[in-house]
Amino acid sequence: MKKDTALWHSPPLETIDAWIIGALVGFWYITWITIWGVTIYNTLVLTGKFDVFRDWVVANATSDA
Repeated sequence: MKKDTALWHSPPLETIDAWIIGALVGFWYITWITIWGVTIYNTLVLTGKFDVFRDWVVANATSDA
């Protein structure tokens, strides 16, 4: 008979494996978004287009900010 964790009666090794896989997937997505966000930001700054983009955002922002 396998031992289950006290909560939800799930097998401990499979529970830990699922937690690790979920944490790594979440970390991957956050890292992917961050890397491309920084890349796009740096590209806009280097090309001088960031000021144009910032002015566009300010001009189109809603008044409820």
